[in-house]
Amino acid sequence: MRQHVTFEITGDERMHCDACAQRVVRSLGMLEGVIEVAASPVTQQVDVDVDPAVASVEQVGRRLEALGYRARRV
Repeated sequence: MRQHVTFEITGDERMHCDACAQRVVRSLGMLEGVIEVAASPVTQQVDVDVDPAVASVEQVGRRLEALGYRARRV
């Protein structure tokens, strides 16, 4: 089973370039239960597919915060 969620980066710290977005993709991709991640510095959005039996949307949000980004679900 797959759950899709989109986060928007809302804080002062933004993804400024493709390297920032790739850092987010790599970090979230290491979470167990994360199936697919896409991040865009243009839209300031992070799209994540998770297996809800293994990972929660809250875990993904906490990882974004650990990376220094404030994000909200869209």
